[in-house]
Amino acid sequence: ARAIIDVLRRWLTEAAMRTFFRAIGKTTDRKDQWRTREQFWLAYLDAGLVTDAWPALGPRAKDQIRLVARAEGERLEHGVTTNGPPASSSLIMRIGDLVIAEWSDNGRCRFWPDNPDSAPQPYNREYDNGLLRTMRGEQGFQALTHDAGGNWRYRFARLIYSRTGIEHPAHGRGF
Repeated sequence: ARAIIDVLRRWLTEAAMRTFFRAIGKTTDRKDQWRTREQFWLAYLDAGLVTDAWPALGPRAKDQIRLVARAEGERLEHGVTTNGPPASSSLIMRIGDLVIAEWSDNGRCRFWPDNPDSAPQPYNREYDNGLLRTMRGEQGFQALTHDAGGNWRYRFARLIYSRTGIEHPAHGRGF
C-alpha cells in the first residue's frame, strides 16, 4: 500500500508543478521572470527531489489558471489563498525537510523547517496569505528575494543545500 501511495504522490506532485508553471507562464505579466523560476524549480522536480507540491491560488488567479488547465485538457488540484492579492498565487513545495513557498509575483520566496505547527503544509484547501507571506518564523525560517540578474538561483541553491544536503541539478551547492 505504501508503494502505491508513493507513486500517487509523485504523480500528483509532478502534475501540480507542471500545470501550475504552464498556467502562470500564460497568465503572468512577467513571462521573462517566471521562465527562470520555472526552470530552477523544475530541475529539482526532474531530478526527483521535490517530494510534495501544491498550488495555493488567489481568487482571481484561480479562475484564470483553471481556464488554462482546462484548455490543455488538464485539471489542477489546488488550495486557495485568503486575505491577499486576488491575482497572486503560491506554489508550496517540500524538498528534503524544507517547506518552500514560491510566488507568481514579486513576493519573496519563503523557506521553513518542515514543522506542521509553523510551516504551511501541502494539500490544504485554504491558506492564509499572511502566513504564506510572513517575514517571521521559528528558527530556520528565511525569506529570500529574487534579483533581476538571476543570482537568486545560486542563493536559493545554497540555502537548500545547507539545510538539506540536496544539491541543485544545475547550480549545485550555490554560492
